[in-house]
Amino acid sequence: MTNLRQRLAAIPKTLSASLTRLATRRYGVLIVAAALCTAVATHFVAELKLKADFIELLPQRYQSVIDLRKIVAQVGGLGNLSIAFMSEDVQASERLADDLARVLDREFRDRIRYYDYKIDALKAFYEAHAPLYVGVDDLETIRDRLRDHVTREKRKKIPLFTDLLDDEPTAAAGLDFSDIEAKYDAKTKAYDRYIDGYYTAEGGRLLAMLIKPKGESTNIPAMTRLVADLQAAIGRLRPETYAADMKVGFAGNYKTGLEEYETLKNDILGTALLCLTLVSLSILAFFRRLRAVLLLGICSVTAVLWTFAVTYFAIGYLNTVTAFLGAIIAGTGINYGIILLARYFEERRLGATPEAAVATAIQETLVATFGAASTTAVAFGVFMLAEVKSFSQFGFIGLVGIVLIWLASYTLLPAMVVASEALWPSVRRSPPGAQLLSDSVGLGFLAKVARHDTLVLTVFGLGAVAGGIVFLRYLPTSLEYDMSRLRTKSSLESGTAKLDHRISRIFDVSMTPAVLVADTPEEARAICAALAKKKAAAGDAAGIERCRSIYSFLPSDQEAKLALIAEIRDLLSGTTRAALTETQRRQLDELEHSLPPGPLGIDDLPEEMTRYFVDTAGRIGTFVYVDPREGRNLWNAENLLRFTSDIRQLTLTDGKQITSSGEAVIFADLLTLMKHDSPIATALSFLAVFLLVVMTFGSLSASAYVTLSLLVGSLLMVGAMAAVDVKLNFFNFVALPMTFGIGVDYSINIYQRYLQEGRGSLQKVFRRTGGAVLLCSLTTIIGYLTLIIADSNALVSLGGLAILGEFTCLATALVALPAFIARQERRPDA
Repeated sequence: MTNLRQRLAAIPKTLSASLTRLATRRYGVLIVAAALCTAVATHFVAELKLKADFIELLPQRYQSVIDLRKIVAQVGGLGNLSIAFMSEDVQASERLADDLARVLDREFRDRIRYYDYKIDALKAFYEAHAPLYVGVDDLETIRDRLRDHVTREKRKKIPLFTDLLDDEPTAAAGLDFSDIEAKYDAKTKAYDRYIDGYYTAEGGRLLAMLIKPKGESTNIPAMTRLVADLQAAIGRLRPETYAADMKVGFAGNYKTGLEEYETLKNDILGTALLCLTLVSLSILAFFRRLRAVLLLGICSVTAVLWTFAVTYFAIGYLNTVTAFLGAIIAGTGINYGIILLARYFEERRLGATPEAAVATAIQETLVATFGAASTTAVAFGVFMLAEVKSFSQFGFIGLVGIVLIWLASYTLLPAMVVASEALWPSVRRSPPGAQLLSDSVGLGFLAKVARHDTLVLTVFGLGAVAGGIVFLRYLPTSLEYDMSRLRTKSSLESGTAKLDHRISRIFDVSMTPAVLVADTPEEARAICAALAKKKAAAGDAAGIERCRSIYSFLPSDQEAKLALIAEIRDLLSGTTRAALTETQRRQLDELEHSLPPGPLGIDDLPEEMTRYFVDTAGRIGTFVYVDPREGRNLWNAENLLRFTSDIRQLTLTDGKQITSSGEAVIFADLLTLMKHDSPIATALSFLAVFLLVVMTFGSLSASAYVTLSLLVGSLLMVGAMAAVDVKLNFFNFVALPMTFGIGVDYSINIYQRYLQEGRGSLQKVFRRTGGAVLLCSLTTIIGYLTLIIADSNALVSLGGLAILGEFTCLATALVALPAFIARQERRPDA
């Protein structure tokens, strides 16, 4: 057992010696090999795809994902592309819409399935077949009144009844359909709100055209070209010539998808450049050497490129969660190089040769940085167990990135240091008593603060207890149920989301309904019947408003209605109209003229109706649309869960199971999985970090001190989170496990240096290591800070919560842990 311990204890020294020999004797080979690997990696990183669709966040085996792919394949993409014409001159908007329609017919027929901007064809169809859309009870009333009228006319021809009828109201007086007309006028006049039959709103200041593209909204290249070509076509029409105030805007989920994709791309570039700039300035301010900026920058960028090259082969793409890992990996992983380089320059200022300084820096920092890298890697790695695919990928990429950047920090970085020294010596020996680089940060005062250990530990202890209590009380309401807070800022601020809302008010149905697919139109009708039954049973708690199949456009109870219509037709043929008023004759003429000869079928419906129900195979009616309950916004997660619960699974009368999907169902599954994965990932992360701390120090007491520091920092973090009402969502819930892995690094480095220097060395620890630890935290904060400027509110919430954890864990590492050490040193038995 003793031999085993000795062998384990010897591993760091042996590894340090090997790394030193490699860096000092083979630095040229190392640098060339790294450069070649980086060149190859850069090629594959350039081929890495970016997927912004939320379907990529769930495992492909999930029923909602399987169903959504089936729906998209059968329906041909969900949602639409909207074009809004905005002007005070409604006739100008109408002319521009008509001209654009002609352009679409001429130039875009191979790229769009249909477009829609007028209601006149639907209105004409309903008016032409009005009797079949009248209720059975109203047809019975019409029949009864006609029958009474005919009976009176017959009685008038019989002398016996003539005198009796003289005292009764005239026969014509009973023949009045104005009440029934008024009842249905209210329905037909709903179309009259559309000026001149165009889809208009806001008094004609807004006119909308809906376009259904061929292909999926997730086909970014095709949709980008389509929108660009449509914009060009509209530009050629010169909208300003129709009206000086004419504006044309795009909306709909196809436009939103493109906008979010472009936003994501811009955010990746913007955050990367900002992270690189701010980290470089921080390093320059600390080291006051451009050499340090270049060495650490090259090392970090190289490791990040290697990481994404591995990602290319292992995953093949980035999603909305993993796209920003480059900044996080660089901001966090650069810490290992900072610790190494700070110790190297310290040794050089003390008079060591470059080779000796590299050897000392590697040997004295290897264990601490390895422990820190291990805890961070494990904090990322636990997410690989998550059901949410995006977070398992997040964990994999993060783990690979931390491992590679640590390896680069102890291979490539020392090699570049030695090579740079051969070209240009970095520092000269400092005279005795001279201020070292790390002294200039001015953290020595913290050693004096640590002497007030009772006060410091009391403040941090009470803060941790209070934070824990506040968070436990907050926990039941800690989840974010307002999904609109996760949307992109540009969409909300620049107008796409607002324009979507304005256009949606034009129509009586949801612009983003759920879609359920069927094998036949009859099965689609059965799905709607099952949903209607479920809605009736749920009452006010139902999450659905209506289900629309192709049969929703056909009259109900046609057999009964046609029987009544046949009776009415017979009665009309025998009606004497001489005694009727002009209005009554007109009513009867219109009624007789509008009576249909037979039942309506799907084939009788106009193309303006059926095109919404034509699948990719050309079949009509093989899917249904389901609208959420009116007044219940699906951006509210409680409404979302209620709606998806109603539509997720249905059992038809024949026993067949129908499952559904869509954006709403995907969101609901993500929320459910987050509630399941979050506590597991958090608990596993803390446990794994503790075990690695034990392995790093080989002492339970030392591990307990460091872990206790992390625990206090974490409690302060969640307490502050609860105090300012920060909600957890399926983006930012990773912040707490990541805080465990990254936040513990600072306590590890402080305590490891204290163990190396011995009792009474707190002042020296702060002077020599405190500044480097502070810089490490600063670079990590910068990595998270770049998320705050991202356009996605979800990423902003992740960045803000992670920064909060950085501040609290840094405070415990630099204040609470030293106070505890000082208290331990004052114990008589210490």
